[in-house]
Amino acid sequence: MKSIREEPTYSFEDWEWIGEREGRSWLDSFIEEQSKNRDPMPRLRARLGDDRASLLAYQVELRTLAARKFAHPENWLWTRTLLEQASDEFSSRLVASLIPPTAAVVDWCSGAAADGIAIAQRAPSIPMVRCRDSSRVACTIARHNFAAHRLPVSIECVEAGQDWGEGDWIHMDPDRRSDGFRTTELGLYSPNEALMNDCIERTSAGSIKLAPATEIPTTWSERLGRHYIGVGKSVRQQRVWWGTDFFRAGTTTVSVMKESDHWHHVSFSLADIHDNFERIVPTPDEMEWIGDVDPAVRAAHGTLFLAKLCDATVIGDEHGYLASAKHHPSWFVDWFQVQDRLSLDIKRLRKHLRSKNIGQLEIKKRGVDIDIEAMRKDLRLEGDESATLILVRDGKKRFAVLAKRI
Repeated sequence: MKSIREEPTYSFEDWEWIGEREGRSWLDSFIEEQSKNRDPMPRLRARLGDDRASLLAYQVELRTLAARKFAHPENWLWTRTLLEQASDEFSSRLVASLIPPTAAVVDWCSGAAADGIAIAQRAPSIPMVRCRDSSRVACTIARHNFAAHRLPVSIECVEAGQDWGEGDWIHMDPDRRSDGFRTTELGLYSPNEALMNDCIERTSAGSIKLAPATEIPTTWSERLGRHYIGVGKSVRQQRVWWGTDFFRAGTTTVSVMKESDHWHHVSFSLADIHDNFERIVPTPDEMEWIGDVDPAVRAAHGTLFLAKLCDATVIGDEHGYLASAKHHPSWFVDWFQVQDRLSLDIKRLRKHLRSKNIGQLEIKKRGVDIDIEAMRKDLRLEGDESATLILVRDGKKRFAVLAKRI
């Protein structure tokens, strides 16, 4: 998949300029003029030239996007690619908190340093974080971002694998867009799988960030701890860890944040998953409760283990909804109290919903090829009550469950 938009090209000198006092002053001036509903571009083009004026406008645009990930986007410089790949602030702080505060950290493929800065902030009194990246632009941006956060840093522009820094704690965020396209295939990462293996073998402890959908080698599943991070309803990242007791070899841990900086964790092994495949059953005729498992747990293939914890069965396949006779509160499941089980016939659904006076309808689906917005339009909802309609596939069967969110 291509990055969201093409990355504009600026000279290395322009990137150095915007990270220095003069460039930052012009950036502040740009923002001030915009706040007064003035167009700053004509004056900036005349004073700075097209490239530097464009670079200022580019940073203002990226700050707007960065506000989705960071509380203070004014403290950062970005390229679009670096921003897309950067960890969000919540996930970065979680990862930093899991690294021993006395560890000297080498941050490989540091990019704009979102993770590196969070690691440095966890314990400012320890030796500085050492950032390593093969891109001169990324190193320049990272240097500015550390300075904006008033943190010391050692930054080197170097290819991964030349010196892992044996004995240090390693953090790595490999490039998943090295050819301009997003990838989830480990073999297309940079550094590649062989270099990552070399890092794992030669260092005592560390963590590597991966895309949530990346499949890892069987040897990694057996030797490393696997970690999925979710914020809200979004799966932010997958990681592998070694050299730490928190993530034991052969286990998977899911961490989800439902409230600001309040994390919840659940861990399971491959055996826990395999031992619970019998929980996948035909949908019972009578369901009191239906549960929607958190996306991070589903990405981690942990639905069957969670079904065990909730004394529930699983509808359809290993990623399906939970079904239970009782309500089992969990940070990792949204539970709905079943009211009716219905056929997926629009006319019958419309009639039933009107009989219940339902005008506000949340529609959820899994494994059902239906356009939700088109369906909502066809239902022509009227009424004062609210409900949730869950579209379910069980083998070749499709049906709907009308329920109340708890």
